[in-house]
Amino acid sequence: MKKYVYTHCNSNAEDYHIQTNNARDPFITCFPTSMINWAKINGLNPDSKLSKYKQPEDEFDAFIHDDPAMISYVNKLSAQPWVRDYLDKGGDVRELWDVEVYGINKWLGEDHAKANYNLSIQDIVYEIQSGRSIVTTGKFCEYSHAVTIVGFKALSNTTMLDKDVEFSGSNMSFPVDGDRF
Repeated sequence: MKKYVYTHCNSNAEDYHIQTNNARDPFITCFPTSMINWAKINGLNPDSKLSKYKQPEDEFDAFIHDDPAMISYVNKLSAQPWVRDYLDKGGDVRELWDVEVYGINKWLGEDHAKANYNLSIQDIVYEIQSGRSIVTTGKFCEYSHAVTIVGFKALSNTTMLDKDVEFSGSNMSFPVDGDRF
């Protein structure tokens, strides 16, 4: 029988939000929803920002699209050729890391979120073991998806680089190698 070691950050069921019940574009708001999961799990209070919508992920998504400072930020960001090309091909601003990170910090009025494009498995494990969740993106099915990693399980005799390490996210679970279990 396999013996597993489970590790989870400071999360509970009330912290989890799913995108499919969002009032705003429920099938393409995985990133804003994951950012709200991240904020709640990491001790921030996105519920304090509720005004027009019932859920913080809808408020945050509206902020990304409607706030004058966010519109200005996206316009500056779109001066970069790869961003302009992405948006010209129908890409959505809510799928850009820089927009999400800048947006959540501006919306919550705190500078907690940081984008890191080079996190290793060891970095992710360290964050989880330190009580913090991680938002990541990847292609876990036919489409790209954003998830909040809140924990992992590993065989007790493995290292964190082994394929037997599995991560659990707010919307799904997936092992490191990308195959579903």
